Amino acid sequence: MRLFGTKTPPVMGLDIGSSSIRLVQLSRAGASYRIDHFAIEPLPPGVIVEKSVQDIEAISDAIRAAVRNSGSGSRFCAVAVSGSAVFTKTISLPANLAHFDAPLEALGILRTDHPHYYRGGRAGESEARFVDRITGNLEQLILDEGPETIAAFIAEPVTGASGVIVPPAGYYEKVQAILDKYDILFWADEVITGFGRTGKLFGCETMNIREPAQMTFAKQLSSAYYPISASVIRGDLYEAMVEPSAEVGIFGHGYTYSGHPVACAAALKALEIYERDGLYANAAEMGAYLQSRLGELADHEAVGEVRGVGVSKVLHLKSAVTALSCPIR
Repeated sequence: MRLFGTKTPPVMGLDIGSSSIRLVQLSRAGASYRIDHFAIEPLPPGVIVEKSVQDIEAISDAIRAAVRNSGSGSRFCAVAVSGSAVFTKTISLPANLAHFDAPLEALGILRTDHPHYYRGGRAGESEARFVDRITGNLEQLILDEGPETIAAFIAEPVTGASGVIVPPAGYYEKVQAILDKYDILFWADEVITGFGRTGKLFGCETMNIREPAQMTFAKQLSSAYYPISASVIRGDLYEAMVEPSAEVGIFGHGYTYSGHPVACAAALKALEIYERDGLYANAAEMGAYLQSRLGELADHEAVGEVRGVGVSKVLHLKSAVTALSCPIR
C-alpha cells in the first residue's frame, strides 16, 4: 500500500505560529505503515497536515485543498449509507436534517449508492453483481454530471454513525479504477477508522484503498481524550496551493483553536501508547474474537446480520418488533 500515492513516508505536521513541527512520521514496515517516531523537528515539504480541534474543521480544510486543486466550480461525490457519508457529523444523518434545509445542492454534493449488500442487494443478486451494479451507477453519475466538475469522491472506509457498513469485497477496487479513469481524487475520512480501530493503522489498509489523495483524522489521534483533528493532503495538492497562497501572504484559513499545544501533547502521547502497547494488533485479535462470539447469534430469528471490522461491530436486528418478540437468551 502506498499512502497518498507517494513513495516518501507520509508526514503529519502541525503549525504553531510561524514554525512547523513534525507530529509523527509513518514509515514502511513490511506490508503496511507503522509509526516511526515522535520527534519534534523541521517539517519537510511534501505532505502537509493542518491541525484543528474538531473533525468538521479537518473536513473543511480538506474541501479547501480539493477545490484549490480542481477549480472553484468543482463538486464532491459522497457515498451515502442510510443518508450518511463523510458528512455524517454535519449534514447527512436524517436526524440532522429534520429541522432545517441542508444546503447539499448549494455545496455541490452528489450522493451515490450505499455499499450495504444486506439492505441494498436485490433478490437473487450476488455480492459481486451488487458491486458491479452500484459502481456502474457511480460511473454513470460521474458521466452525467461531467467528470471535470467533480473534485473528489468522499467515503469513510467503513462507516461509523450510519451502522458500521462494511462494503463487499471488490467494491473499493472498482471505485478506485473509476476514479483513476476520470482523474478524480479519493478522499478517505479516517475520523473513526484511523489509528487502529479496524485492526490496522488505517481503515484504508483494511479495505484495500490503495492511494487516497486526502485523509481526515480526528478523535482517534488522541483517543478522544482531547479534541483534535487533522487534514492530510498529497504533496502535489500542497504544491498547487503554494503560489496562490504566496500571492496573499498566507493560506487563507484558520480556526480559533488550531494548533493547540495541549491537544497536540495529548495526541502525541496517545499515538505513543498505541505503538508501545501494540494496540493495533490487539484490536485485530480482540475484533476476531468478538466477531466469532457475535457470529454465534447470526442464525437467531431476530438477527439480520453480524458485521464489522476490528473492534467496530454491529449486531443488526431485523426490526425492533422482531427483537422484542424473540428475546436472545
